Amino acid sequence: RASVAPIDRTDNPVPGDYQRDDRVELHPATDAWMFGDRYGAVVLIGRKYVHVLMDRSGRTLKVQPRNILGKV
Repeated sequence: RASVAPIDRTDNPVPGDYQRDDRVELHPATDAWMFGDRYGAVVLIGRKYVHVLMDRSGRTLKVQPRNILGKV
C-alpha cells in the first residue's frame, strides 16, 4: 500500500487558517481586487468561506480561502 503524503496547507488553504479580525488581501484574479477592493478584515469564518469586510467599499464579501492572497 502506498503511503499518503501530508496535506500542504500553503497550496490548499482552509477557512480555519484565518481568525476573526485578521487583515487580509484578496488575490489579484478576483473582480473585487480589480475594482480596487484589495484589503479587508475577516469578520466571520464559515465551513467553506471566509467573510471579509472590505476597506474601500464597506461591503462584506464571501470569499473562498484560495482567493485570499495572504494576511497583511
